[in-house]
Amino acid sequence: MSFASAEETQNLTGMMIGGVTPFGLPAGLSIYADEKLLALDYVILGSGSRSSKFKINPVELHKIPGLNFVGGLSKDG
Repeated sequence: MSFASAEETQNLTGMMIGGVTPFGLPAGLSIYADEKLLALDYVILGSGSRSSKFKINPVELHKIPGLNFVGGLSKDG
């Protein structure tokens, strides 16, 4: 498994890297997120535009169709 390139991302979603939102994506497109997100106070997500973001409670992530939580996806910093 690997992340999509900037070109693949734009072709699949119609959005540029840095602005991709998990909402309104094509049906059947899988989204992967590290399960560590659920322990945070909030998460900043893309809004579909590179010029704006929005802040949500991580519990709300469970409502996003196609979202799969994966352990160890992110690197410990």
